[in-house]
Amino acid sequence: MEDTGSESCICGMVYKGSESCICGMVDTGSESCICGMVDTGSESCICGMVDKGKLMNYNFDYKDLINLALCGVFGAWYLFQKHWIANNIFGLAFALNGIEFLQLNTVMTGCILLGGLFFYDIFWVFGTNVMVTVAKSFEAPIKLVFPQDLLENGLEANNFAMLGLGDIVIPGIFIALLLRYDVSKKKSNTYFYTGFIAYLLGLLMTIGVMHFFKHAQPALLYLVPACIGLPLFVALLKGEVKQILL
Repeated sequence: MEDTGSESCICGMVYKGSESCICGMVDTGSESCICGMVDTGSESCICGMVDKGKLMNYNFDYKDLINLALCGVFGAWYLFQKHWIANNIFGLAFALNGIEFLQLNTVMTGCILLGGLFFYDIFWVFGTNVMVTVAKSFEAPIKLVFPQDLLENGLEANNFAMLGLGDIVIPGIFIALLLRYDVSKKKSNTYFYTGFIAYLLGLLMTIGVMHFFKHAQPALLYLVPACIGLPLFVALLKGEVKQILL
């Protein structure tokens, strides 16, 4: 550390002749520069100047503390017991965060993405047993589980049907895009409700086929045609196919 009057350089190199700091942290009173170059004569910072007061800004209230405590309880519950309810709580939280943070720019892009994953899901479920094996053996909240023996064993059920989080997040970001389209046109949420209903119908079809054939099914095989086809059919009836795709 080299002290140059009112400025200090931490873990960097100071040239006293030009009084500059290269690749270090410089505290200039109210400003801090991390991994940049600071001319202490003019106090200019290259590669990012950060307000020192905002480097550690933790504003929280009692609601955040309550949420933290609840999260700790559910985390401990899942960590020590691996209960299916705790698994589903974490799975839903991950899925909602994924839908919130992942965004598509156009409906056409969403159709291409869903179309590619349509064939991907079919191959990895029907072509190999890799996906089914991983889903059954990997103990992590990467899926939602639905007890099939709930009536017989109650909350201690151990025979589950599974739905991967990808089967929620991927159609979910497409349906969220439909909602943004409805909002941008300042109309009723026709396409959003259509996509949401289509997802539910596709999910019901997946469950029905799975129980009928007693075999794991690629959910996107049924979800993709429903989530793309029904909204595009509504757009065709309204004469808005070109507008919604572009």
